[in-house]
Amino acid sequence: REREREMGQLVVVVVVLCVQVAAAAAQAAGASEAPSPAPAAEASCPLDLRYVTSFPWDSSSCLPDSNRSACCETLLFLLGVALSRRVKDTGHFRLPDLPTSAACLAAYQSNLTAFSPSLPTSLVSSCFTPSRFVINPNTCAGIQTTQDWERLLGNSTELDGPCSPDLSVLTRCQACLAAGFRVQSRLTAIDGNNTHSTDCFIFTSTYAAAVVNRYGPEHPSTAGCILGLPLSSGSSPQPPPTPAPAGGKRRSGAALVFGLTGAAVAVAVMSAAAVAAYLCWFRKGPKGRGGEEPSPRSRRRPNTGAIWYDIRDLERATGGFSQRNMIGKGGFGVVYKGTLADGSPVAVKKVLESGFQGDEEFRNEVEIISNLRHRNLLPLRGCCIADGAGEDEEEGGDGGRQCYLVYEYMPN
Repeated sequence: REREREMGQLVVVVVVLCVQVAAAAAQAAGASEAPSPAPAAEASCPLDLRYVTSFPWDSSSCLPDSNRSACCETLLFLLGVALSRRVKDTGHFRLPDLPTSAACLAAYQSNLTAFSPSLPTSLVSSCFTPSRFVINPNTCAGIQTTQDWERLLGNSTELDGPCSPDLSVLTRCQACLAAGFRVQSRLTAIDGNNTHSTDCFIFTSTYAAAVVNRYGPEHPSTAGCILGLPLSSGSSPQPPPTPAPAGGKRRSGAALVFGLTGAAVAVAVMSAAAVAAYLCWFRKGPKGRGGEEPSPRSRRRPNTGAIWYDIRDLERATGGFSQRNMIGKGGFGVVYKGTLADGSPVAVKKVLESGFQGDEEFRNEVEIISNLRHRNLLPLRGCCIADGAGEDEEEGGDGGRQCYLVYEYMPN
């Protein structure tokens, strides 16, 4: 009996082992038959970049052997059209993550190649990294969506009036950019970090093109003025459907583009004029028309590099501020083309008024002018303050102190 009992126990052990082996085999078989997990889907680009192949942008700066910095600026402004459109459609600024941004940059390069096979195939990768276009709460007052914008600034800002209409008109573009600086100053003050001022201006431009302008970022006048995109003079985009002026015809699309590109000098000078006007009026330099030596604090501004010019040098450069050398006129003054004694071409602005309220606003605006890359903004080269309004009393001089601003001249 003892032997029978041992044999029974052995049988039980064998049965248990068999059951365990069978269960393990079944589990292994089930695992081998289970489908393998699907690979993660590749990131896709939410931007429609097909406009790159048909939009009237000037690609001359991106041809082989061209200046790479100028090309990168043009490509940044061109991509701004799509990023503004994203804000218009979704309310979201920039892109959500690195994979999405990388996918968009790859699609961007593909469309550039389709637009012109002669363009280098490494343009986008040599100009940008994906992280540049990923939204970051530590950029400008924590703004990531239009809801954030409206929470900080309200549903209405200084942009609403000036930036809404067709901006192919010189004075309208000037007014819109000036409003942009005011809004940027508010955002920078809210943020509390002046190093974010350039990003705040970019957010402001994007919002203005996407939400405020009635024609949207895809229209050449909007892209050319607000986003700073250089436009091709050989294209014929459709103008906005505005009524024709009395006694005349609606301006053609070609005229629109020629008008935008041809007015680049005056827009650039006038858009920055109020900033430099403050520099001259409130950071007062030497008085007098003669050869008085400027005071030590008036020679050169460390933050801007601006220098003081003698009024007689500017009179010689512009032919006595001759009407034939006048290239623009706006709310802040009159712009003349001139040539300095060393042969440098300049644009000289006779300022009529200044609109800045204090030192902090001045510092913010000068930082923007100095650091921002925008087709419609030129760096200030220098200033001149003279007693008397000069020979041209018709331009609003009152016989008192007169301020002149000197900029690099940018040919059409």
